[in-house]
Amino acid sequence: MKKIKIGKMKLVLALFLYLSFLFNAFADINLKEFTKLRGNEFNQTKIFETNEFYYSQVSYDWTKNPNRKKLSRKGVFQSLENFKNFYISTKINPNIKNLQQWQPSYFIKNKLSVKEARKIEDRRFEDRYLVVYSIPKNKIEIKIDNLNLSDLLRYNTINHFQFSKEDRDNYLTNVDFKEILLLWKIREWGNKYNLSNTLSLVEPINHQNKILEIIKTKKIDLRLLDDAPGFDYIVKMYLEKNKISDKYEYLSILSSACSSSDTFNEALIKNNIYTIKTSFFKNYKSPIFYALKRCNGFINFDQKLNSPSSLEMKKIEEKFNDADDLEGLINLIEKTISKSPLNFKLWNYYSACLRAQDNFLEALLVSRVEISLALQLNNEKIYLEALKSFAKAKIKIKEKNNEPQERFLRALI
Repeated sequence: MKKIKIGKMKLVLALFLYLSFLFNAFADINLKEFTKLRGNEFNQTKIFETNEFYYSQVSYDWTKNPNRKKLSRKGVFQSLENFKNFYISTKINPNIKNLQQWQPSYFIKNKLSVKEARKIEDRRFEDRYLVVYSIPKNKIEIKIDNLNLSDLLRYNTINHFQFSKEDRDNYLTNVDFKEILLLWKIREWGNKYNLSNTLSLVEPINHQNKILEIIKTKKIDLRLLDDAPGFDYIVKMYLEKNKISDKYEYLSILSSACSSSDTFNEALIKNNIYTIKTSFFKNYKSPIFYALKRCNGFINFDQKLNSPSSLEMKKIEEKFNDADDLEGLINLIEKTISKSPLNFKLWNYYSACLRAQDNFLEALLVSRVEISLALQLNNEKIYLEALKSFAKAKIKIKEKNNEPQERFLRALI
């Protein structure tokens, strides 16, 4: 018995070694062919081509004390990604000119299958680090029967969080949901400056002294918002001295003072971004709900604010699942939000309750808070949940949506 087992193990080992030999021999031959094709072009990241193969080369500077493993992993990813981008742009894109404005490359890349791609080079060469993949032309497949606008919009709606900034901006601009574009722009500027407009309590005397110092400052910069978040004087003076041509950048900066100034709301109306004049929200004594109404949902929370406890969230979740006391549940949620607003699920429950009461305008504002929180957390999963809340409210509001907007909303519901 043991002899039979040992014999089988030797056979498997021999087969493995034989296949490894064939693979290495093929890689060596492939590398020799590519070396002739490349010549002295070691410094370029580019795609080379023969009748049977594409070769995707990535070339990095070799710096002092580099992380070789990190360079190798990065090179593997970039090499295959570069090839897909090249293949889509040169072999496919000329045939889909009518869909170019909708960023079709992400959808196509997801359907592009590359089999038997092999890494044939991964090494340092003089002052460069090289990673090269060979891709057989007869092993490339595109799993698309018929590329149509409906499938493309659905894919991009669900996946645009992963897009490059430029492509995402173009896609959302073409769909023309201005509030989503604005929330992304607020996130972008919020990574540079403190755009918090819903704040924790401050020490009054210290805060007043900071404000007096800022007013005496000759050069007003948005970095001063670190000392006095939400101070409308900083925003006003900065925008007077700096002409911002991009309307979303302008609105993003204005949003930081929306709790204390009407200028942001007026600018939203001027730019045809939906605002609410009267609302169902009752709890105006709460600074959170005051900001929610004043800022029309474009809330950027101070991270010093509280998050609800696990026991509070458990109680809300139980009442939400029971669904037998909607009014009581809303009161509990609003009470919790008033003292501890930093929780995505809390706002997600709130928007669902508002929709259940047919308060779709208020639910739309709350969905903006959900999106803002998801972007602050840089969390794609909850961003998609927030978009679903947005779609469920938006589609019930009596607005005339164009075809791409309608497809965007339907893809989320």
